[in-house]
Amino acid sequence: MDSVFSHRPKKVKKLKTRYRQINTLIPVPESIPLLEKMYALESRSMHGQLPIIWDRAEDFQVYDPYGNIWIDFTSTIFVSNAGHSNKRIIEALKRQLEKPLLHTYNYANLERIKYLDYLIENTPKQFEKAFMVCSGTEATEAAMKLMRLNGAKIYEQKKGVICFSGAYHGRTVGAQMMSGNILNREWIGYQDKNIFHLLSFLFVIH
Repeated sequence: MDSVFSHRPKKVKKLKTRYRQINTLIPVPESIPLLEKMYALESRSMHGQLPIIWDRAEDFQVYDPYGNIWIDFTSTIFVSNAGHSNKRIIEALKRQLEKPLLHTYNYANLERIKYLDYLIENTPKQFEKAFMVCSGTEATEAAMKLMRLNGAKIYEQKKGVICFSGAYHGRTVGAQMMSGNILNREWIGYQDKNIFHLLSFLFVIH
């Protein structure tokens, strides 16, 4: 995907508030060669983000190396609302790094057992088990598999999966077939006849 944001540095009003600060042209001229190097080394599918180089992030603020500070409205994406550089998470990571045990894949470890117990204890009662994955895309693929397996138990041909238009589920074939954006799944070349998309509407009451 080509970038939708201009990479031509523009003079903007300097700003300094409690949580934001702008000291430079935007995007920062010194950052352009670095961004171009990244674009040359990385798949185009990963491009299109705001032309900002992150240096550090704390709580809900993102800092670049040039003295600018932004408020991050993404909820830090993969870590949801835990916040950037959450001290409790940092301490837990330090303890794990010092153990040392970085990962065990699907093999048992105490941290895995404790986390599963905590997770089930703190979710609604109907959730009795957990399946831990690495990304939303993987979760979507697993959910589709579970829906179809469960449907087949009821009736062999019951394989339909209902999705909503406007949704985004990831980059894999299954996830993009479930996506509500037709352009996102054009590259696949066909559409699974058992995946159905419903139109979703947003009602605004005045």
